[in-house]
Amino acid sequence: MLRGGIMKYARKMKYVKPYTATDALEIALEKEKTAYKFYDQLLKDAKEFKLVSVVKKLRDSEGVHVKIIQRMLENKKSGAEDIKIDKRIKYATKESYNKPKTFEEALELALVREKSAADFYCHFYRQLFGNSESLYLLVVLKKLSYMEKAHIKIVERMLKNKVF
Repeated sequence: MLRGGIMKYARKMKYVKPYTATDALEIALEKEKTAYKFYDQLLKDAKEFKLVSVVKKLRDSEGVHVKIIQRMLENKKSGAEDIKIDKRIKYATKESYNKPKTFEEALELALVREKSAADFYCHFYRQLFGNSESLYLLVVLKKLSYMEKAHIKIVERMLKNKVF
């Protein structure tokens, strides 16, 4: 049993129109930092579960995402600050939760968060596809999207096999 109260998860979809790819990367950076904190807290609260190593891997992977995006923002060669975005990019905002009381609830919450991240990267990628200035950025976005989809598969497998 996790310490804490009843699981509450509020998710509101928001559409934003970042002016440049840099703006969108800053949104992505905040999402990844939030995901890292989520798994880190889950790891602290879930010490009695056998699956601590899986949660640790997910947390560490989110840390890698943070580093990738920070490098993109610091690397002026990516051209992200020059790439204009004409359409809105959707992403989940106001993600908040009370600590889940079971590991199953925690995994369900993780699944929602991972799907939100994968959707964000796919939508961002589609907005830039065809822009020859953004090849480097497209490759990174595709990689991040695949990594989030791998997280989804891990969490779905854990839920399906009821390994908690």
